[in-house]
Amino acid sequence: MSSPTVSVIIPVFNGAEFLAEAVESVRAQNYASIEIIVVDDGSTDETSQVVQTLGTDLLYVYQPNQGPAAARNFGLTLARSEIIAFLDADDLWTGDKLHHQTSHLTANPETQVVWGSTQVRAYRADETLYPPLPPKWRPLLGSMICRKEVFEAVGVFDPALHFGEDIDWLTRLNINKIRIQRLPELALIYRVRPGSLTYDKPLKELGLFDNIRRSLKRHRDAGQRL
Repeated sequence: MSSPTVSVIIPVFNGAEFLAEAVESVRAQNYASIEIIVVDDGSTDETSQVVQTLGTDLLYVYQPNQGPAAARNFGLTLARSEIIAFLDADDLWTGDKLHHQTSHLTANPETQVVWGSTQVRAYRADETLYPPLPPKWRPLLGSMICRKEVFEAVGVFDPALHFGEDIDWLTRLNINKIRIQRLPELALIYRVRPGSLTYDKPLKELGLFDNIRRSLKRHRDAGQRL
């Protein structure tokens, strides 16, 4: 049986410095059936020029700056596969991520989302001074894959949110009782860097408290006990 194709959506905003590394980590997968979709969210740097050096086996689209939620949603409209994965342009996948996760998804038809573990690293830092944190399970989109049907059940990302749109979406997985399997294998290298959308921002600015209120309201509206 051939491996199912995975549509990989990479939103990028002013990511010329690191986009090529992210794309290479997708191409380096021990997995053959991949569709790469790069959604440029209104970059003003050399992102479009970098894309021109990355070959023809990816789809590149541009939209005026609307935030990562809108960029991911745009990518979803273009995805041709029934399995979806996301990778932020400044992060990296480990080489066996898709092999481990699609194998589990294929072998377990009842599973809708598969998550791996994540290692946090300082971006381009001296690892003798800033050693990577031990891998652990973290609720990050880049470490998961899911069936496209999940978005029919829980909806797409909220474009009104420029921060925390991923956490908002993840709370909907729980409310809608989406079947999730966590795997121990390392899937994502999450690189912390100055200049990113969330770096060194207070929790209020990131919208964490608004997301908590949204989550509580959704639980109440769904009639769930907290």
